[in-house]
Amino acid sequence: EYRYAPGRAEANSLNTLLDAYELAEDRRYLTRAESIIKKFISPSDDIDKLDQQEMELRWFYLIFLQALCKYLDMRDNLGERDKMFEYARESMIHHVKWMLENERPYKEIFHRVEIPSSTWCAHDIRKSVIFDYAYKYTEGALKQSCKTKAEFFYNKSIEDILSFKDESRTFVRPLALLMNFGVMHNYFNGLPDDAKQTEYGHVTK
Repeated sequence: EYRYAPGRAEANSLNTLLDAYELAEDRRYLTRAESIIKKFISPSDDIDKLDQQEMELRWFYLIFLQALCKYLDMRDNLGERDKMFEYARESMIHHVKWMLENERPYKEIFHRVEIPSSTWCAHDIRKSVIFDYAYKYTEGALKQSCKTKAEFFYNKSIEDILSFKDESRTFVRPLALLMNFGVMHNYFNGLPDDAKQTEYGHVTK
């Protein structure tokens, strides 16, 4: 029933095509990436029908939005803000507006998952990255709301992982997610001169 909804397979395909374009500089890869974007996401999506709050089945939409943000950066770096760029940007913003109203830290809704774990908490940092990109590519009041949410999910992800008092907070999956995407949040926001790094790598002011 999610055949035409953004998910993991579509996200990985999109991400791979973008990497291929960056390596080969062959426009065919970018054209194919754009066909995936147009097929699986739209500025007019009825998001409530996509069941994105069904965590076990639909959390993968976050991976797709991250790949979509990567596409926006690639086209922006090429100086190509054309109709396709705007289609992707408006699609991303449409879904981000839904996230602002509906997304919560996963630890607060553990009753919806089969196996609560620190990995779920680590996935919250994906939300932080998406809000960071939304801050970059939007304007007005929405821009500040995205910045606030990005900071919230960044801090909440780390806080909730550290709340596990067993070895699960140092499992490979949560650490890999934090190492990969935590640095992206700091890239967007810059590190203040008085920043200090805690025992677990969390940058605090």
